[in-house]
Amino acid sequence: LRTEADSLRRELDLVRHASRDGVATLRKKSDEWSRQASRAVATSLAEADHLRVRLAAESAMRLKLLNELQDIRGTVRVYCRPRPATIGPSGGRGILSAPAHDVLVVNAEGASDSSCPPASFRYDRVFPPGAGQNEVFAELEESLISSLDGFNVTLLAFGQRGAGKTHSLVGGDGPRGVPEDGGDAHSPEVGQRHHHGVQMQAIRQLFTIAGHRTDRYRDALSMTIVEVHNEKLVDLVAGTTAGDERGEPIVCETRDGRGRERNGKRGGSEPPSSA
Repeated sequence: LRTEADSLRRELDLVRHASRDGVATLRKKSDEWSRQASRAVATSLAEADHLRVRLAAESAMRLKLLNELQDIRGTVRVYCRPRPATIGPSGGRGILSAPAHDVLVVNAEGASDSSCPPASFRYDRVFPPGAGQNEVFAELEESLISSLDGFNVTLLAFGQRGAGKTHSLVGGDGPRGVPEDGGDAHSPEVGQRHHHGVQMQAIRQLFTIAGHRTDRYRDALSMTIVEVHNEKLVDLVAGTTAGDERGEPIVCETRDGRGRERNGKRGGSEPPSSA
């Protein structure tokens, strides 16, 4: 027993010394690891500051180039989006054609070329009759998003009744199972979004960009929805639940000097779908 006890005591001493040496080694390594982590954090912070400076410079350059592009293209632009022709039982071809991206040709229906030659009109851009909502928004996105850079932007849809003004601005139902962006036709997100008009797509993009740059800017967004019909100004938010709960009364002066009160709904950090 005495021999076994001496052997166990020697083993315990060896384990104690090994543990002490291991703890000392781990302490030295932990100090080295801590210094390495500190250097890595300092390097990452320096790189982040450098990238932040580069981002500010790139943003300033992008704004300058955008200003030059706006001056070149003009402050007023006119786009044409023909509604797809409805083919009757007798068939026939449509009277509208777009031989170029900025030219629209109108052919007289049922008339020969000699009796009524075609008329051509030039625009900043002519969308083909089958153009989808995403294609239209892609053309207008740059100008609409420039409002976050301080530009005043107005989008006006003009045309006769049934020309597709509401469809282009607000959106509507399209062919089922045919996503415009090539996505999954059965995806709930695609089903809800890919037929949205310019209005909803612009609002979603504005909120997305404002959310991504909260560390550099504080954006305040407000919104009113009015309709001009037969020379009358109609507030489309007044009387709704959202307008009554979150709106502010704003007095509008009409052309004849009479004051009209309406609700101006204000939006903030809430998603566009709740506005």
